[in-house]
Amino acid sequence: MNESNHKCDCGCGRFTQIAKTTRRGVKAGEPNRRLQGHRRIAKEVIANPDRYTVSECGYETPCWIWDGRVDKDGYPMIGEGERAHRRAYEQQVGPIPEGRIVHHLCEQKSCVRGDHLEAVTPTEHERAHSKLTPDMVRAIRASDRTQEELAAEYGTTRSNIGYIKRHVTWNDLDS
Repeated sequence: MNESNHKCDCGCGRFTQIAKTTRRGVKAGEPNRRLQGHRRIAKEVIANPDRYTVSECGYETPCWIWDGRVDKDGYPMIGEGERAHRRAYEQQVGPIPEGRIVHHLCEQKSCVRGDHLEAVTPTEHERAHSKLTPDMVRAIRASDRTQEELAAEYGTTRSNIGYIKRHVTWNDLDS
């Protein structure tokens, strides 16, 4: 297909195609405004109250719960493949530092409120969601019991116990 130099208006970053026929305000031979199936989402939509619902979710301040599309994991989506909470962080806090991911302090995956988001390392993010403490990890590594027994005792999975024992996770913790 013949691509244009116009990026899709939805913000996905992909280039549109040249229109073959005149329709919806685009003349034949000109670039389409959006890729098929994409909706226009302006860069400033995160701060627009029409895009979220204010909801008390048990955090110190109300969450802004995204009203748009969410992915299979429950994270809010903008365009093709961009998570709305990442854009919210960039708009309300600043650029996401290299090697960091955006963590929800409120534990609500669909929240887009900037002061509920923080940029953390993957290790920090893993620890924030872990049921285990450093002392538990040390005990797991020192134990001769099976992974199944340890998983049952600590309320986690056998594979998680294996990752801990092999230093795949909690790898910065001394044994």
